[in-house]
Amino acid sequence: MILEPPPWREDEPEQTFDDFLRAREVYQRPGTDQRASLEKRGWDVEARALLLDRFPSVLEPEQGSEHLAPTSAHPHGALLWLRPDIYNLTRQQWAMRALDNAPSRPLAPLIKLLTTQASWPRFEAHALSEQDWVFLRPATPGSALRDGTDEQRRFVEIAMGTPDFALLEGPPGSGKTTAICELIVQLARENKRVLLVASTNVAVDNVLERLIAWEEQLPEEDRFVLPVRIGDSGRISSDALEPFLHENIERTVRDDILDFLESGRGSEVGAQARSMLDERLRRTPKKERSELISRLVAESVNLVCGTPIGVLQHPEIKDYHSADRHHPRPRELFDVLIVDEASKTTFTEFLVPAIYARKWVIVGDIKQLSPYVESEDISQNLRRALQDIDGEAQAQAAARAYQATPRGQIVRSLIACDDDQARLLQIEARAKGTPYVDLDRCETRMVAGVPGVVPGLLYANLIFGAPDTLAQFEHRLPEDLDLVEGPLPSLHDLQRARAHARGETREQAGDWAHEYGWRLVRSYELRHNHSERAPIKKQLDELMPASLTEEASKKLSRHAENIRRVALPSILELLQIGFERLPGWDRGVTLNHGLPDEALSQRLVSLSFQHRMHPHISAFSRQHFYSDESTSRSTLLRDASTLERDWSYSRYTRRAVWIEVPRPRGRHGNRNPAEAEVVMRELEAFARWAQRQPGRRDGPWKVSILTFYRGQEAMLRDRLQRFTKQPGNTRNFAYPRKQPRVEITLCTVDRFQGHEADLVLLSFVKGGGRKHGSVGFLNSPNRLNVALTRARYQIALIGDRNYFAHCRSPLLVSLATSPHYATELAWEGDR
Repeated sequence: MILEPPPWREDEPEQTFDDFLRAREVYQRPGTDQRASLEKRGWDVEARALLLDRFPSVLEPEQGSEHLAPTSAHPHGALLWLRPDIYNLTRQQWAMRALDNAPSRPLAPLIKLLTTQASWPRFEAHALSEQDWVFLRPATPGSALRDGTDEQRRFVEIAMGTPDFALLEGPPGSGKTTAICELIVQLARENKRVLLVASTNVAVDNVLERLIAWEEQLPEEDRFVLPVRIGDSGRISSDALEPFLHENIERTVRDDILDFLESGRGSEVGAQARSMLDERLRRTPKKERSELISRLVAESVNLVCGTPIGVLQHPEIKDYHSADRHHPRPRELFDVLIVDEASKTTFTEFLVPAIYARKWVIVGDIKQLSPYVESEDISQNLRRALQDIDGEAQAQAAARAYQATPRGQIVRSLIACDDDQARLLQIEARAKGTPYVDLDRCETRMVAGVPGVVPGLLYANLIFGAPDTLAQFEHRLPEDLDLVEGPLPSLHDLQRARAHARGETREQAGDWAHEYGWRLVRSYELRHNHSERAPIKKQLDELMPASLTEEASKKLSRHAENIRRVALPSILELLQIGFERLPGWDRGVTLNHGLPDEALSQRLVSLSFQHRMHPHISAFSRQHFYSDESTSRSTLLRDASTLERDWSYSRYTRRAVWIEVPRPRGRHGNRNPAEAEVVMRELEAFARWAQRQPGRRDGPWKVSILTFYRGQEAMLRDRLQRFTKQPGNTRNFAYPRKQPRVEITLCTVDRFQGHEADLVLLSFVKGGGRKHGSVGFLNSPNRLNVALTRARYQIALIGDRNYFAHCRSPLLVSLATSPHYATELAWEGDR
């Protein structure tokens, strides 16, 4: 089976596909009834394909709704479900309980993050001599260091000398990976054990690949970094790392030991001992023998790499956790924990590996993407909170009343309800200023000789009443209703009139938890964009149900605030700048205020120079995301003087261009076929050029096609599969298939942090004729920064520039009117 998102969840996150591919079994019905389970026999990550023991039965639509499209409330078709996976959450809870139950002295700095008036000691950085440096030495003996190397060196010396934390922040392409490699080498020389984690596999693999390539140039006897990669083979980003997967190292060591014992090599003195050991190992049950060698491998390596949750499969950690499952206690197995891409790691995710280390090095960029949070997960948590306070009816009334205001996109609703529900809708409509009509309590008038007229129906956005009452007023009800719900009577004439008037229906309106949840996430995403965050915060206030009791309202507000504090900020942000003072607290703690200024200045290093992008490409982000607001001077993302980005591709007038593509008329959701056609036209032009060129020194040219929306990604995928003649691929393509000159990656912006490419084609999707339309989540500074800083040689923005130049978002107006992006025509052929 090829996995595709259901039609009502077009923008399904990539994590969902990963979960299906990783799961042991899937289900053909909701719930976890084993009779509905399907055994997984195999999978293909690139093709998003599952091999199951049998084809799932097709879920039939409910009687009477056969003609309706499937929705989340009424699903039907060939569908698969998963058992809820709470493993990550339980591991985070376990780590917090372990720290609470047995806060050992080495872990005292973790406790201090949560205490008031914590003191942070001063320390001396660990000085290294010139000959000690490995990755951070001059390119040739006697030559000058490249820009920013002194900052990288200072970070390494601080990280080796700190008694607790060290922080490294750096913009895209500033050399964070190189600094991490240097630190690992220096720690290994000091006989220290290192645990390296990152929320994305690619970040871990980038470091590991650099280290492996360096060590392969050394004589075998001089290799002292002994790495192991924890994780599934299908999730590593390079075939070069396959031999370093734990299970592969374990298999190699086992075979080498048995071959050595059997060969009889070695001195005669140990011959008898080797023979006895050989016999003992061969008589040992396979499982016990595997566990013995697994522990041997685990204790021998000095660098363990994986995701924060993935490293729990390391044998030492796994055995310790299993032995102490019900009485969790931390254990310092590693000297240093390094967290890369820490802007995407929450505090509780950080704690999972942190309780196994003595010192912690945090690396990342708070101007890039934050921890990934699925808004539906937030919504489910909010629904549980509503159940706890018995506030589901009040919240639903608040949602419908709010949705019927201009701020809620004016969902004109007809609701069949009882008297209790009608009372709640009245309270919420009045509190939110929603024009409404309660048909059970309205007055009718004679208008132009017509009796029984309700003038309020002409302008009301919220109409409700008992089912019998709605039936009486059927022929007075407006035809342009967006939503009808509740125990409706048979309103056949109204339904026919609606279908004729509207042509197509609006998407199903979300419940209160959905409306509040996605705004909670958006509010956090816009924390660096204060002018555009203010309306979202106001909407959150307006959405709170006015019909709740004061006590229930306080409980719901506290629960939403706890979600915001726990699920959204990263460990890097918490240490670097904090995350607001707790309500009612006179004294702050580090996680709210950040490290004190003196402690932070001694532990934090910022990398100033970028070595990735042509200066045309870095200009906008440097000006808008990395400049000092008070002086407008650039403090980070300065272009390195040694940056070389010359090439002969002359299709564009500048290295950063905007190809104007007006959005087609009509409703396309999160898809834009006009932009997709231009993306493919630009790709084909580049591919023709690449076939005539000698190519890069280290392989084919790298092209990334990025977009902000899953719907557009799916449309582009279809076109790429046809262009490359690779129908089984979903993300990575090669052109031509044999001896490729171009490697193409299709991805959403959110999944592409940590990656880079020679050419980036970025599709915006949004646009249109409306001056004040929605820009979606494109106005998130962090997301936009990541999108604009992936290209090495060339970036082409593809979208409706005129629309963005007049939209409501000051940030996007700045982008669309920026002189850093030259306007290009969508060329019909090669220049």
